[in-house]
Amino acid sequence: MHTDIHLMGNPGANEKKLSYNDVVLRQSDMDILSGPYFLNDQIIEFYFSYLSSGYPAQEILLVPPSIAFWIMNCPAVESLKDFVEPLHLPDKKLVIFPVNDNEDVCKAEAGSHWSLLAFERNANVFVHHDSNRGINDWHARRLYKAVVGYIGASDSVSTASYLECTDSPQQVNGYDCGLYVTAIAKAICSWHNSGEDKEGDGMWFSSVKEQVTPSSVAEMRSEILSLIRSLMAMRVYKRKVEDRVYKRNKSLRYFHGSGFSPDWPLDMLDWRHVATRVLANPTCPVALAWTEAEPYFHNTCSELWAVSISNL
Repeated sequence: MHTDIHLMGNPGANEKKLSYNDVVLRQSDMDILSGPYFLNDQIIEFYFSYLSSGYPAQEILLVPPSIAFWIMNCPAVESLKDFVEPLHLPDKKLVIFPVNDNEDVCKAEAGSHWSLLAFERNANVFVHHDSNRGINDWHARRLYKAVVGYIGASDSVSTASYLECTDSPQQVNGYDCGLYVTAIAKAICSWHNSGEDKEGDGMWFSSVKEQVTPSSVAEMRSEILSLIRSLMAMRVYKRKVEDRVYKRNKSLRYFHGSGFSPDWPLDMLDWRHVATRVLANPTCPVALAWTEAEPYFHNTCSELWAVSISNL
């Protein structure tokens, strides 16, 4: 999916911001979410990956855009078979594909419209949701024809049908098609996990119509951006914690070399001995270790430390 030309002049556009599973997000992706622009492959793949983490992988598969595109455009049947088999499609109860209208396999990030194709096993049907009056129907049918032979059991021919959802929620501008894909995918996954009756023709249609509205879709942009920022903050916090743990363990190794075991609980350490060594020789390994370890030990065992000093 193409990105707008406004991003080309940003010198920091290629700066890496987040690695999440197999997806790398850069500043340019953040810029897309910050304004009224088309979503690209990376953002949709990120959200699909995040959404997948909340549901059983043995039941639900959200296919990354690059894989869905290759399935639709793979020139050789044998190559397609080898490519599709690792997805374990016959084992899934729900499979969701993003559909892009790019027809040039040599040009990445091309195309001008996103839609969604979802397979539901109980109903044995592929449903196409298009937020722009079904203009991606031809591309969705092409993807359906490419994958339908691999969706059933290996020893049987799939009879799964194709359905164009004519009352799918419609976008109110020319750039939110990708957000509709993420919002509809979210609603379908929630429906599947809700425990509602999966039999009959109702399926997820009412849930999608209730949950996917122009206002809720507009909020998806800030929701995804906030999610990315939260994950970025969590990574920073994790690195800080790991750094503190490393320093703590390094300090404990110093103590261990002076006769203290890092396996001992804090209240079993001979704090009088520690205090004696520190005061007697401020440059000894124990004293230096104490200087590094103080934030971890002193605050936790301030009373023991005070007693050790007072009893010298």
